[in-house]
Amino acid sequence: MFGQADPVPSPILNRRCLVPASTPSNPTASLTPTVEERALDEFVQFWGEMAGHWGINRTMAQIHALLYATAEPLDTDTIMARLQVSRGNANMNLRALVDWRLVDKVSRAGSRKDFYVAETDVWKICTTVIEERKHREIKPVQTTVAGTIATLHADGPPASEAAQTFEKRLHNLADLLRVFDAVTDALLPFVQAKNEKKLRRLAGFAARLHGDGNAKQEGRDSTSATNRSNPTNGTAGSTTNGSTS
Repeated sequence: MFGQADPVPSPILNRRCLVPASTPSNPTASLTPTVEERALDEFVQFWGEMAGHWGINRTMAQIHALLYATAEPLDTDTIMARLQVSRGNANMNLRALVDWRLVDKVSRAGSRKDFYVAETDVWKICTTVIEERKHREIKPVQTTVAGTIATLHADGPPASEAAQTFEKRLHNLADLLRVFDAVTDALLPFVQAKNEKKLRRLAGFAARLHGDGNAKQEGRDSTSATNRSNPTNGTAGSTTNGSTS
């Protein structure tokens, strides 16, 4: 979803910031998280782990998950304590989240601290992530590929076989990126409009196309396998036809 992969292992939420301090009558209170706290922990950890699989900054994803799941705005100190991250790491990732329009900085009466709240509309989150990844990832690759092709043609069309092969592969990559771009442009208006009904119809149509393609391929594979196992099938028919005529 966002940023670059973070190699730092995902931290466990700091229990001291999630549960009440211990008291003489309940000395283990700070060590025993509630069901709600365990659920929050699981969600933040899961979001961070998934981010790592997607090549995304783990800490950035965890901060977003924490703010998304928390009803009240959180300040930087609270985020640092809950996720056990440094101030520099927290500030850097909070700035990135604000830049991505996934988190807003807010003020609270009586406090000079900056507080942060996450966008909670999942459709807006999805729209923002699609737009930002397109802008930050697909567009730069398209620009670089086009520039590389232009460089190959700086002294005229590529003459060597190696250069021609390289150019062909660059064009293949450019074609694929155009397809991704077109699919994104086609789907984004439905996501922006929160048109779940049409998105489900599009998904069903794509699934049917995929099923039809698989069925046709299976039919071709079956015919090919039959011909390989009985290579006389083709000639037998013509012989029979010839004898009857």
